[in-house]
Amino acid sequence: MKNTVKSLIAIAVAAIALTACTAEKQEPVSAPTTTTTTSAQAAPVQPVTETVHVTETQTKVVDPRPVLDDTGLGKLKLGMSYDEAMNTGLLGPNKSPDDKVCSLHDISGGQGAWVYISKRIGVSTITISAAMRTAKGISIGSTVDQLTAAYPDAEKVEAWNTWFVKVAQPKASYRFSAGDGKVNLAQINAAGQDCHS
Repeated sequence: MKNTVKSLIAIAVAAIALTACTAEKQEPVSAPTTTTTTSAQAAPVQPVTETVHVTETQTKVVDPRPVLDDTGLGKLKLGMSYDEAMNTGLLGPNKSPDDKVCSLHDISGGQGAWVYISKRIGVSTITISAAMRTAKGISIGSTVDQLTAAYPDAEKVEAWNTWFVKVAQPKASYRFSAGDGKVNLAQINAAGQDCHS
């Protein structure tokens, strides 16, 4: 029995010694490390070009008044016969006491505008009121400065305080008269008109 105990002790000691020899030393586990490299210089800044488009809006006021141009007033044209002129629906009845040479008519809604119709050449004179204007914006009440700016080639007859502007086609001329610095007569006359002086 003594030998058995000795044998058991020897086996135990051998087992402990064997375990000690074969065991590896374990190192503590640490978290993985991350290495970051930072550049000392920042990336260069690129300039930005910005294009701005500006839209300008202009409001143009349109003058609604009927327009007297080089050929006449709307449907009413210089040179029209009596019947053609009356058929426009723009003229009132004849007001001339002596219509052997010319008839005289108010323009409907013209507030003082009138027309001469010559028996020889047809519509010969169209005179406008403040309710109308020329193609260049001149009307009764316009200033002389506005008149001469609109018609720089106007020829002035000092004795009458009147300006004439020739029209090439059809042959005609504007006539403007003024008083106190403002236009008080604006008309167009066909060449050779025989209804007034």
